[in-house]
Order: sequence, then C-alpha cells, then structure tokens
Amino acid sequence: MKNHSSELFLYDKEATRLGYSQLDYRFTNPVIKNSCIDRVIKAMERNSIDIGIDFHKPWEELILDENRYQIEYLFVGRIKNKNGLISDSDVGINIYEENRFGREKFDSNDLLNLTLIIEK
Repeated sequence: MKNHSSELFLYDKEATRLGYSQLDYRFTNPVIKNSCIDRVIKAMERNSIDIGIDFHKPWEELILDENRYQIEYLFVGRIKNKNGLISDSDVGINIYEENRFGREKFDSNDLLNLTLIIEK
C-alpha cells in the first residue's frame, strides 16, 4: 500500500482499480451526476486523490436535503489518522473505515469509504 500525501490513509490503487473494473454500478440519479461529477473529479485532482476509484461508479448517492448531495465511493486502504477529513474549497471530503459493505466486491478486508458532500 502507498501512503497518501495527506498522511491520513494508505491506499492500494491497483486493487481498487481491479474492484471497480468488475462493478457494474452507475449513477442512478441523473440530476446528481450532472451537477456533481465534474466538481468531484476536480476536487479529487486538487487533493491528489488518484487512488484507483472510477468516479462514474458511486457506491451510493443521496440527496441529503434541499442544499446538499452525498456521494460515496469505496477503495482498498487503511486509515492512518482517525481524523479522516480533507479540507477542500468546494467539496466536503471524509474518509473512514468501511466495516459493513464491499469486502467481497474488492476482495479485501482493508476497505475505506470516501464520502463527498457537495452543495447544490
């Protein structure tokens, strides 16, 4: 596993990429996809989060309230620092351990959840 520049987590880009290559997920809500995908990709580039995730295949997408969307992605990795918040000017970025879902999809017990909060 490789250390992310934020020092918050370790990640395995190839294992994550392999997991996403086998997932047949897509955005189910075109409004969320159309209003968020470009902002998500730009935020990931700004924060050097090139960790193997296919951002067009969210694990989950939610309308939180009238002002915010939430998009979640899983990836193979381990937390180093329990404060899994990455500060970004446009998107809320949280990383935490995923204990309930996805292990079989990514063939790993080391799984993290990348949760993004996006203002409408």
